[in-house]
Amino acid sequence: MSIKEGYDMKKKVKNVLLFSFLLSSTVLSAPQIRIFPSSPYDFRAVTLDSTNQTEFAITNVGDTVLRVCSVGVSSGYPDFQIVSNSCNSTSLNYGQDCRFSVTFIPRFKQNYSGSISVVYDDDGDSSVCNTAKTLSHQLIGKGTAIRVVRIDTAPYQTGFGFDFPPTAYYEQRSMTLRICNASGDPLRFSNPGVLLLQESPDYSSFGITASTCNHSILQYATDNDDCSKNYCQFTVSFSPQGGIGGPEKELFYGYVKVNDLNGGPGGAPSEAIVYVNGRSQLGEYIYAPVGGEAQTAVRVNFTCPDDPTTTPPNENSTFIIGTPSVVGTYFELISYSCPEVCRENNPVDCTAVVSFAPQTPGVFPGSVIVPVIGAEPIRRSFIGVAGSLTGNYLHVNPQSIDFGNVRRLVSYGQTLVVRNTSGSDLEFSVSMASPGLTLSSANCTCNRGYIGDQRGLCVPSPQNPPTSTRAYRLRPGEVCSVVINFSPPLFSGAGNINGAVIFDTQAQVVTVPLSARIDVPPPPVSNPPPTLGSGSGGGCSTGGNSLWLALIPALALIRRLIRR
Repeated sequence: MSIKEGYDMKKKVKNVLLFSFLLSSTVLSAPQIRIFPSSPYDFRAVTLDSTNQTEFAITNVGDTVLRVCSVGVSSGYPDFQIVSNSCNSTSLNYGQDCRFSVTFIPRFKQNYSGSISVVYDDDGDSSVCNTAKTLSHQLIGKGTAIRVVRIDTAPYQTGFGFDFPPTAYYEQRSMTLRICNASGDPLRFSNPGVLLLQESPDYSSFGITASTCNHSILQYATDNDDCSKNYCQFTVSFSPQGGIGGPEKELFYGYVKVNDLNGGPGGAPSEAIVYVNGRSQLGEYIYAPVGGEAQTAVRVNFTCPDDPTTTPPNENSTFIIGTPSVVGTYFELISYSCPEVCRENNPVDCTAVVSFAPQTPGVFPGSVIVPVIGAEPIRRSFIGVAGSLTGNYLHVNPQSIDFGNVRRLVSYGQTLVVRNTSGSDLEFSVSMASPGLTLSSANCTCNRGYIGDQRGLCVPSPQNPPTSTRAYRLRPGEVCSVVINFSPPLFSGAGNINGAVIFDTQAQVVTVPLSARIDVPPPPVSNPPPTLGSGSGGGCSTGGNSLWLALIPALALIRRLIRR
């Protein structure tokens, strides 16, 4: 490194320093281009004349600047198109990315293929494209006559992926999906017309409860985007299985295969998959020690059903509400406040007091059922947890953390839900076992002798020093949450990173393992060994992203000169 000073030491005047760093380009590692999602990208089955859009990211995973010259789509079909693009004439430093989106609009029942062409320059020049190399990224997809519409939402939804609203464990929700024909040929189905695949990651939490598609033949109808003409339909149910004492999780996935005979390319089966996703939510939990009893008021709120025989706005029809009941082991209905009748399309809000008196430890699902004569009954689910009077049971969810591929100098967060499932107070501490892993915040009760700081973390009180080393406390049945942050250290090597979040109680240690992956090597921290012809004369050279280390003595010199 050489420094040219434009500073007159005799005048003692604070002039502007001009200095330059002469770097040997031979020691800088080349940029590396990566596109995500990876190639080949499959748009899967898309309904004729419908649009499927995906966003792609170009990332520089090398140590020197990458110049993206242009991004385009080249294929034998005009069905793949770029609709937004921030990458043309863009320079990316290490870890930076740019984005562009591609749409796929099939016109015929056939297989499609194309490619994304990325022209880039990796010679380290951030201003112009000199080398103009090309990277191809394959695109594939197929057109299908299958159109799927969800009709129980306003407005209706179309596509091949649908989400259930958050659902409590053991409570059941349903969605109705219609299938219609988007082509001019009759669309035929086998028996069964739709099938929940056993390969679904959460097969036991989903089900097909009704279907009119078996052996159906659907004709094409114009102006049929909402599948209101010539359709068959099926109903998918979702009921999260698990919960406290079992494999508790948040996201659930199910795959429903459409068993048509001729809706795909060349008149073959479409092999279309409808992806249904569900999200669990913490339901109502009742905690009681074995041999003890606990009571809770379960809220039952719903909208009185619509009477199809009446015409709005003269909605004067009423429904009779029957006597509520409770189902489940060790549960008993104590009282309720639900009315005897309700008026159609009007809200109903009442409570049912439930007793839970377990005789054995475990987790017990239960439900309050409110019958509505002439309509579907209303069900509200809850879970009873029977714990020992002296046992020590701490439950943490999720039970493991996988951050996937991570980048240095980027922070990743994860919320952990902590529960005391015992019948006694529980003290615990939280510690981290991984470089770059920190406790960011906590929403838990502080133990005696501890006070909460501005982030919610419990710290020793200066006025009333604690007698316990465990900063947090949970009462029986209490739930709280902590947030951890993970930021991979700058000089951590490429490969897998492992660690853990440790919850320590009086008699139990709960370990939540953590994993992450870094694909690119860290920036060099020292000069590489000299090579023949690597330079001569005064100055010095430095490599890669260790340039910032070379700035330290120069900045110190500037500070001394300005002070004079």
